[in-house]
Amino acid sequence: MKIMIPVQSNNGLDSRLFAHFGRAPGYLFIDVNGDKISSMTFLERDENERGIDIIFKNKPDIVITYYIGSRAFYQLKNMGIKIYKADKFIVRDLINEYFNKKLKELLEPEEDPKELHIHER
Repeated sequence: MKIMIPVQSNNGLDSRLFAHFGRAPGYLFIDVNGDKISSMTFLERDENERGIDIIFKNKPDIVITYYIGSRAFYQLKNMGIKIYKADKFIVRDLINEYFNKKLKELLEPEEDPKELHIHER
């Protein structure tokens, strides 16, 4: 299972989530087998590249994000990719939430938040 998470920079499991999926500076791809991480890869987004383009190239099974626009949401859904709402802001915490089945799957796009600057809880 390949999980994709938009991040501010590459700090491995200590990376901070980037609030807006399509505008993230980079993405962590985490391969999991059961409840274990088997590998992790960071891809920096070229300033002319869209987040959805990275998805087309890398084909994750799951995206964990705080916010995703409706167009990208439906593109991912049409590709069979599950989208989960991030409620933590450090990758390690998000992966633990995933392993413990505590993340909420998004079944429809959410309203665009007024403020995308997120603080650690």
